[in-house]
Amino acid sequence: MKIRKYQATDIDQVFKLFFNTVHNINSKDYDSDQINVWAPANYDYQKLNNKLVSSNSLMIEDNNLIVAFGDIQNNGYIDHFYVSHLKQGQGIGKLLLAALEKLVSKDITEYSSHVSISAYPFFLANGYQLVLENTVTIDNFELINYYMKKGEK
Repeated sequence: MKIRKYQATDIDQVFKLFFNTVHNINSKDYDSDQINVWAPANYDYQKLNNKLVSSNSLMIEDNNLIVAFGDIQNNGYIDHFYVSHLKQGQGIGKLLLAALEKLVSKDITEYSSHVSISAYPFFLANGYQLVLENTVTIDNFELINYYMKKGEK
């Protein structure tokens, strides 16, 4: 496993990882309409690419294949966090989370994220606490997520 910074040329692999993870993992907790508005086939992945290029974004590679990606803002907010649907439960998420937190650890006292129903147990197991259940509306479809924080270091 290799952790490295995100590069613009990673977008094709990252988009496929995002799309396949949402459609294979999150589909256990969200219905097909919710999944299709969250990760549509015509997703504006250039917007995602621009966001990842301009933020604290990391990838994890296994045999030159991206198996996880995420980004963290300077205030400790994790915006994107995805582990390949083929690599769930192998410790990759824990490795990525620790690496992201370390990127900004000297500057902040807490970490936070809005996490899906599917990701909630992972974040809970890694020291995050539920702050608020949240409802997001995308194209008239409501999706539940959870605002979570990992407290003072």
